[in-house]
Amino acid sequence: MREVQAIDRYGSNAAIRCPACNEVFVFSELLNKKNGRLCPHCKRATASFTDGRFVVDAEAEIQEPVIIVKQILTQVKPLAAEFYRLTGKPLGVTGEVAEFIASEILGLNLVPARTIGYDALRGSERIQIKGRANSS
Repeated sequence: MREVQAIDRYGSNAAIRCPACNEVFVFSELLNKKNGRLCPHCKRATASFTDGRFVVDAEAEIQEPVIIVKQILTQVKPLAAEFYRLTGKPLGVTGEVAEFIASEILGLNLVPARTIGYDALRGSERIQIKGRANSS
């Protein structure tokens, strides 16, 4: 468990940033006092209010890589769109972006790059992920 700073606070409610997915969610000292509140975005961190401070318990092994990848994708998606607009050619990141987003949304485990025939696993089920950039 680690202490987190509230981004904004009003009464017994606070907006805090999830250390696992970097998304902001609202936590209430009053409503979530007994069991804490699970991050509604990634469901991998639980916020609670203990001894006058906000603390978050998150799966440590996924915190930093997920945050860094999301920050990279936030930067690369507009760059890829601008590259396509200027050149008429894709930058070549659409597949990687699609794989990451699909794995996050569907809870898949990505396999190493260039694994023949599939991109992710759900248990022992092999899943191939396809993505397409939207120009609008």
